[in-house]
Amino acid sequence: MGELAKAIDAQFGSLSTFQDKLTAAALSVFGSGWAWLVQLPDGTVAIETTANQDSPLTLAISLCSPWMCGNTPTT
Repeated sequence: MGELAKAIDAQFGSLSTFQDKLTAAALSVFGSGWAWLVQLPDGTVAIETTANQDSPLTLAISLCSPWMCGNTPTT
């Protein structure tokens, strides 16, 4: 298991839970915004949202825009 997978499991319990929380965060953004998986200064990961072109100040690892990910097929 890679470092990112370990961090996601430690913070969210499972990849599935992380996916659900990232999706919920992205859907909660009004208009064109983003949901980000970020690495915090203490090394843990978190989900943050931003509006429009804004980005988090921490290191973004992954992102999801409801506009861009909305038509992505699920498995």
